[in-house]
Amino acid sequence: MLLADPPSLNISFAQVLIAVAVVVAVVLVLATLVLYATSRQYERGRSRHWLSKLAYGAYLFLIAALALTAFGSLLVTGQVLGYALLFHVAASGGFVFLMVAIAFLYLPTGADYADDRSGRREIWWAARWSAWALVVSSLVAAGTMLVSMLPVLDTQGLLQMATLHRYAGLAVVVSAIFHLYSLTCARLGWR
Repeated sequence: MLLADPPSLNISFAQVLIAVAVVVAVVLVLATLVLYATSRQYERGRSRHWLSKLAYGAYLFLIAALALTAFGSLLVTGQVLGYALLFHVAASGGFVFLMVAIAFLYLPTGADYADDRSGRREIWWAARWSAWALVVSSLVAAGTMLVSMLPVLDTQGLLQMATLHRYAGLAVVVSAIFHLYSLTCARLGWR
């Protein structure tokens, strides 16, 4: 019966947040060194429309605000309550609305791939995959709270959904960091 009662790791979410922050920082530093050392100054792709940039900036701002209200409160008090919870819930509406806009504006389409007549090159794989990760993790984060609002879960189910929401939110933040990083590298002409 060894598998019936697996040992608990007793790792707090604050420790997970710190570990993920360190890993993301190390990966970004190493990726920057590799990309800078191997860059051949690719031709910069066409710039996006100012409205796309505005929507993306607002989306990143909302992700940062949601992360600050949720993870900041969790690190300081161990729970999200008061004005942090109020702002978190208020900002989530804009997050869901802009998630749809970002899905249409930043997910790669068939038109984004190389065309012999126009000479455009294919989108860098990191930008493609980080865009997909951003949208999918955003859907999971929003979906967990939607399911929590329905009268189908008991208390244990709600607690599990809140934990899933917490980790999905962390995945949103990490994928947003990598997507912004990949877009910056492409904008600098490194890829």
